[in-house]
Amino acid sequence: MVDLSKMTKWDMGKLFDFSVLPKQSTEADIRRGCQIAKEYNCKAFCFSSSEWTPIVAEELKGTDIMVGSAIGFLVMDCMSRPDMPSAAPASTPNTVLGTLASTI
Repeated sequence: MVDLSKMTKWDMGKLFDFSVLPKQSTEADIRRGCQIAKEYNCKAFCFSSSEWTPIVAEELKGTDIMVGSAIGFLVMDCMSRPDMPSAAPASTPNTVLGTLASTI
């Protein structure tokens, strides 16, 4: 068990990942996400497409932040399908966990 009372804010950053996952993310979004991950000392930075890998590698060079590229978003794809009974409106992509939880 982790004793949070003995951790600094910097150490605590390693308990979290940071991600930029929208399919329509721009290079500026990805670079800003990398900066945030570095600012908070996150464990990993995850992004929506492998096309961003060279930019992420450049931004995170010299850090110990792990890199993760998504290969698919089944839940996100289901959210935009009107035939899915628990589908949330496509305009609310931040409800993935809530949507997933309601389908289990």
